Amino acid sequence: MKTAAVIGLGAMGFGVAKNLMKECTVKGYDIVPQAVERFVNAGGTGCSSPADAAEGADAVFVIVMNGQQAHDVIFGKNGMAETLKEGAVIVLNSSIGAESAKQLAEEVKGNRFTLVDCPMTGGSFGADAGTLTLMVSGEESEYEKVKDMLGLISKKVYYVGSEVGLGQTVKSCLQAMVANTCTAAVESLLLGTKAGLDPELLAGVISDSVVGSGWFRHFSDKLISRDFEAGSAKITTLYKDVNITLELAHQVHVPMNATSHTFELFQTAFGRFPKEDVWSIAKLYEAQADAVVEKK
Repeated sequence: MKTAAVIGLGAMGFGVAKNLMKECTVKGYDIVPQAVERFVNAGGTGCSSPADAAEGADAVFVIVMNGQQAHDVIFGKNGMAETLKEGAVIVLNSSIGAESAKQLAEEVKGNRFTLVDCPMTGGSFGADAGTLTLMVSGEESEYEKVKDMLGLISKKVYYVGSEVGLGQTVKSCLQAMVANTCTAAVESLLLGTKAGLDPELLAGVISDSVVGSGWFRHFSDKLISRDFEAGSAKITTLYKDVNITLELAHQVHVPMNATSHTFELFQTAFGRFPKEDVWSIAKLYEAQADAVVEKK
């Protein structure tokens, strides 16, 4: 049985770890003790540091917030570079942008371990169900080493190229769609609500239409139930991701008019509701419209 480690046991990391347990011995670390305790109660082996978690692991899944955190858990004090075995693979699931991923890959070069870029989409509900979609880039031989493990946590894996950072580029493009779906969902549901429709009925119609998706259903359910603090899609995360998307757009000189507007909304909502989920942007619209999207 292979050994996997997961660094970062939050909403996404816990689901990934749980599904890896189907066929692997799984070790885990998080800076939040309660997250480690939850992981242990689910059957995992809790660890005191990234180095402790990485020792003996065939693959280490890094699911942290940003590039600095990813660097620190690998190369910082008590980082996994101290203990990773020969031939181990770091699976970079964090959305940190292509440039940051490339920088990490350069630092990893020449070590006894390797790195594949593997951002993911599907939300905490996808992580929990093992139905994530993954975008992998890096040396194909290293991807092959972890392919079976990736199958445990996903419904679809796309190998997008041999250059680390291409997976991050795909994720940046995707997050523009995700973010703009949020604003479109709020505007549609608020319009219908103020015009006299039951928002649950309207959400059902949209869900079964050509633009319906799992993300829209999750978003609308949480908004209509006014559940802003579930922690399943924190505005902090999407705000960070869209910023990365716009940085990429600036680098390659692509206009992102709708996404730029959405980013400004996220920035305002992040300032007002920093601990809430992304559907809290609805409150900004509702204040202007003098209407609330809620169950009738």
